[in-house]
Amino acid sequence: MDGEANLRTVAVEAMDRLSVPGAAIGIRSPDGNEITCLGVAALDTGFIVRPDTLFQVGSVSKPFTASLLVAMAGAGDVDLDAPVTEYVPGLRLGSQAVANRITTRHLLTHQAGFWGDWFDDFGLGDDAMERFVAEYGRLPQMFEPGTMWAYNNCGYILAGLVAARVSGTTFDAALKNTILQPLGLEHTHLSAAEAIAYPVAVGHTNAADDGSARIARQFLRPRARNPAGGVLSSIEDILTFASLHLGKRQDVLSKQAVQSMHEPQVETYEANTHWGLGFKLERRNGGVVVGHGGATNGFRADLSMVPDREFAVAVLTNSDSGSQFATEIVDWVLEQRLGITPIEHPRVTLASSDAALFEGVYAHPYASIEIRQNGDELCGRITTFSPYSEVSEPQTGKWFGLEHVGDDRFLISAGEHKGAQTKFWRNDDGSVRYLQAGGRLYVPGSWDNLEGYSS
Repeated sequence: MDGEANLRTVAVEAMDRLSVPGAAIGIRSPDGNEITCLGVAALDTGFIVRPDTLFQVGSVSKPFTASLLVAMAGAGDVDLDAPVTEYVPGLRLGSQAVANRITTRHLLTHQAGFWGDWFDDFGLGDDAMERFVAEYGRLPQMFEPGTMWAYNNCGYILAGLVAARVSGTTFDAALKNTILQPLGLEHTHLSAAEAIAYPVAVGHTNAADDGSARIARQFLRPRARNPAGGVLSSIEDILTFASLHLGKRQDVLSKQAVQSMHEPQVETYEANTHWGLGFKLERRNGGVVVGHGGATNGFRADLSMVPDREFAVAVLTNSDSGSQFATEIVDWVLEQRLGITPIEHPRVTLASSDAALFEGVYAHPYASIEIRQNGDELCGRITTFSPYSEVSEPQTGKWFGLEHVGDDRFLISAGEHKGAQTKFWRNDDGSVRYLQAGGRLYVPGSWDNLEGYSS
């Protein structure tokens, strides 16, 4: 097909420019599936990417988890609006006063309010998730449940424990029994021990000096993280999963259940964006895109759907630079096939007093963002120091411009995160309470000064 040939040309150019070793691109439409596989599964073996090659899909796992909980709710086994403590009695949180006010719906929509990026490894045993959640008393409560939106991996792990408790088995077994097996997803797994029997891609990081790709030797698979980011899958299986959310598998999820997952539940910090049950809902020119991205060590993935058009596009990569690649490919496909394009944000003049107020360093346990004035604009740079990456030293990125689009919201104007939105949240007195970027909340100054936080 001419369309497939054009897609291949666009993708190959982007892979070369961004040092992406391998990618699998899938499109599902009323005309059927189209799959384009490019590059290699691992630089040191040269094995080609195939339609059945398994990739870590990172947080694209969250729609799987949300689908499981919604299916359980449809069966009458879970009440999404009941306190989580009905299913996990004895739950200990950093702010115990809110424990009985957090619901499973809050977890699936990132409204629980506790810090959500803690990832200690509790091994591969069936009790890994139980032991992980037992430590939630160390998670500071950033805001009252239901009053804000902030991306929360730990919330999804707790939702996975709800599913395990209600099903009387493990989360892994519940997901397989309710979603994976009924859909026939034979190339979707939750452990490296299962994945090793299949063609499986290896992750790649990018060298700090020249951006070249290199093997990521740590194939991290802590079992407790499975509900938030543990799925390994092929492009074929991801398209089959997408069919569930295009209303094609009502034997697994009813039409009403699918529609409920795609309904706006809460506004996010990004303009034109809401969150549903397990999905980001972005209003674009020409339609609403329902989807989710994913990132693990050396892997990046994206699933984007337009249910009204029975259309989906998925991108799986084995590269840390795969996020930019996936964004370019998804945007290109949606525009070429459906005429759907991102909404342009008009630039708004930034008052110099606000620019001065926003200057400073904003902290997160695994990153910091420095904001400076640059004439009438702001610029920023990110330093990351995640203990869950094989890169041990802090990594400071290049300065990027921040274009003000109103309501204390900014667009990143260049680089890997070009087009991403950030927002400053203020206190009643006008001072900055949080900077939100990548869904996470960063606090002014030192994270250790956050009230209620314990390391």
